[in-house]
Amino acid sequence: MEFKYQIYLLVAWKLQQFPLNLTWILTLEYFEGELLSLFENEEGDFYLYSWCDCKNSCNRWLVFRITPKSLQEYIERKKTFRDLMLNPVDRFFYALDIDDDRTIVNSFLVPCDRLPELYIPEVDSFYSFSDLHPATQERDRKIIQEKVYNFSLI
Repeated sequence: MEFKYQIYLLVAWKLQQFPLNLTWILTLEYFEGELLSLFENEEGDFYLYSWCDCKNSCNRWLVFRITPKSLQEYIERKKTFRDLMLNPVDRFFYALDIDDDRTIVNSFLVPCDRLPELYIPEVDSFYSFSDLHPATQERDRKIIQEKVYNFSLI
């Protein structure tokens, strides 16, 4: 059964609850707030939370699984964020409406072919370390080395 929820004509299946238990690792992109964050599940799979919309007191985030290799290629500027979003590992996204208290108000399952064009990044959406939060940039670079590349500095 399809459920239509419109901020930008999002067509998706409404879920009773978000089915994943994810742990925040770091914010990859920050501008007056988090825009792109890296999470992982209990098995060590990576997920990206990408901010895409807001309405009233809720922010909409797209959540999707990503392979370590694809994440490395994105960080190394071999792939764009658009490439990642057009080819999610599971062929779908979770769309989460999260309120100001960080409570998930609504969760949806969105097939990748139903993603609104406005949610898809530009063709030249390459990663830049300058997108890290200025206050935590040094720490975040170390976390990227350790978590994404399995390389630890002494």
